[in-house]
This record gives sequence, structure tokens and C-alpha cells, in this order.
Amino acid sequence: MENRKKKLASIIILSLFFAVNIFLTLHVFGLEEPPANCTGDFENVGGVCIPTNTGLSDTPVQEIISSVLTWILGIFGFLGIISFVISGILYLTAAGSVDQEKRAKKAMVMSIIGVIIGISGLVIIYAVSKMLNATPDF
Repeated sequence: MENRKKKLASIIILSLFFAVNIFLTLHVFGLEEPPANCTGDFENVGGVCIPTNTGLSDTPVQEIISSVLTWILGIFGFLGIISFVISGILYLTAAGSVDQEKRAKKAMVMSIIGVIIGISGLVIIYAVSKMLNATPDF
């Protein structure tokens, strides 16, 4: 019975989230009449006045996301290599204990899988980026 209540509560929360999201999207994209001309530090882009003097970076969003994902994948790979080293130390210090050797071997396998997943994620990000930018070099 409690699972049904949790499921109903999550459905209500998700419905409210989507309703608010749709309302805000409609509000931003077209319910209000766009201004005819922009004055001051604003630029007219597609009928919408966008401020030009914000102090924000001119870097495109896709480059920012790509940089963040590259950093995250770098940290992920670094942690995978560190876990591989720690599992190697565990294996060396097992001193004949079969259970500790099995745990160390399992940790090695998991860290190798983690590094492979991290590298494949990096390759996928670069491949998608190159395909979207239509550049032939990889």
C-alpha cells in the first residue's frame, strides 16, 4: 500500500513539474508581444530584445558543455586509475588470503571497466561533436 502512495506522490510531483515547465516555456516563447525596436544595450534577435552588455562570456553553450564533460570524464578516468592502483596494492598485501585476493581481483576488473567506460564516453563526445560540426577530421 505504501508503494502505491509513493508512486502516486511521484506522479503528482512530476505532473506539477511538467505543468510549470510548459507554462514557463509558453510564457517565454510567444505569449507576450515582442517589442518592435530595442533601445539601449539591447539587440533585436528574432523579435526578442536580448541584452548585450551583461558581462557574460561570448563562448557558445555547446563549447561550455563540451568543456565541462571533458573535465568530468578526466576526473572519472583519474579516479579509475587510482582505484586500479589501490586494488593492486590490496592484491600485493593479500599475503595469501584467498578472500582478499578475490576482492582485489574484482576491484581491478571493476576499475578497468570504469576506465573503459570513461574512455568510450570521451570518444563518443568527440565523435558527436565532430558530426554536429560536420568536420571530417577526428
